[in-house]
Amino acid sequence: MGLGRSAASADDPERLEAAASLADAHTVVGELPRGWDTLCEKGYEGGVDLSGGQWQRLALARAYYRRAAVLICDEPTSSMDPAAEIAAFRRIRDLAGDGRTVILVTHRLHSVRSADVIYVLDRGRLVEAGDFASLMADDHEGPGLFRELFSLQSEQYRLGGPGVPGQGSGAPGQGGPSQEAAFRDVPSRNVPVAAHRHGTGKAASGG
Repeated sequence: MGLGRSAASADDPERLEAAASLADAHTVVGELPRGWDTLCEKGYEGGVDLSGGQWQRLALARAYYRRAAVLICDEPTSSMDPAAEIAAFRRIRDLAGDGRTVILVTHRLHSVRSADVIYVLDRGRLVEAGDFASLMADDHEGPGLFRELFSLQSEQYRLGGPGVPGQGSGAPGQGGPSQEAAFRDVPSRNVPVAAHRHGTGKAASGG
């Protein structure tokens, strides 16, 4: 966590422990055979493998530890379970509220609701930009891609919505369309969303 160009010393155990605790990475460190002195690389003697979710917790702890003014998070919760993901995004929002600028790249559109500015990319091109309310508004002048995909993602979690893929909708005449049909209706675009949030409440791209 202390490697790189951080101005903080890597030999500050109190700061390391505090950063790990804030990122919920202290349990990861506690389970390692040599704690902070464990080599996290299986190819070396005594090294261990970490799961994707464990690496992501350590990366978030590193962000706390370094206290950088700008933090770029690219799919920071892709290997986490839903509960851990919700907690991680809460901590990322806390980082933004601590006076830092956070650039979040994600396909999990619910996580960018509090962003100052949301940039929507479609096939490598910027197609929409605005805050959550403007992108979801009925009178939005853009292509409506964010609103379309946000609604599709929300439907997967809505009570009474589609079920498990391949299981259909339950008893005849009950529930919504089958999950297979719902997945066929989802556009095959690759649409990452970059959400900028500034700790002062101003858009990161603002003056």
